[in-house]
Amino acid sequence: MLIEFSRKSKGTEETFGPFWEDGSLDGMLIKIGGMDETVPVHLLYEGVHHACNTTRELAKKLAPHIFGNTIRVHGRGKWYRNSEGKWELRWFDIRDFEEFE
Repeated sequence: MLIEFSRKSKGTEETFGPFWEDGSLDGMLIKIGGMDETVPVHLLYEGVHHACNTTRELAKKLAPHIFGNTIRVHGRGKWYRNSEGKWELRWFDIRDFEEFE
């Protein structure tokens, strides 16, 4: 005898988050600026947009790289798992970066 268990339909998985995790992101710096101590920074990598933030001091160091070569930023990301079971990065706090040659 076989017993069939109903499966959850696609798109009905439980959501989780936020989870904060240290990591790195690669991308081209496409936007930087803001009016307070937390400076918004936007990166673009292979069609994926990453919204980040950083300090004014680090923003000054990042600024010369706008629309230039890919950079790698290091920091802490805010992650959620969506109802389709995919992990989404909602925010990333940049603490440091490095250039690629």
